[in-house]
Amino acid sequence: MRITGRSAKNWLAKTQKKPLHVRKPKAKSPGEEALKLQIVAKGLHNAGGYARDFKFHPARKWLFDFAWPEWKVAIEVEGIGGKAKVGPDGNGGIGRHQTNGGIRGDIEKYFEARMLGWDVMRITTAMAKSGSTFDRIADILQQRRDGDG
Repeated sequence: MRITGRSAKNWLAKTQKKPLHVRKPKAKSPGEEALKLQIVAKGLHNAGGYARDFKFHPARKWLFDFAWPEWKVAIEVEGIGGKAKVGPDGNGGIGRHQTNGGIRGDIEKYFEARMLGWDVMRITTAMAKSGSTFDRIADILQQRRDGDG
């Protein structure tokens, strides 16, 4: 039996497997991208088991933006003033970290991180872009590497 025309197209469509849904990786914030460039430029991506989007908790899906698991040091770039929502006054933006649920979630995440022995440095996008805190971050990593931290 030969299948032709529209019937062939229908038969072919039904017999082909649907492609698996592949989720696109989340776009990184400008602050995260700026900090990543600084980390790579200073060679800190080759130390302490450096990882991006590191899952630190055994039961929760929480991630650190940047982590050095061997030293239990993490950096979170907080998206304060993002484009997500416009504030009630019509100025600036309100990111997830500025909502009641977001604040509660962040407090729980950072509390659990501390209980697991992590030192988490929270910086703003502006701090990451300007590089104003990078020397301090590098100092802390140096101390951990040398066993002084």
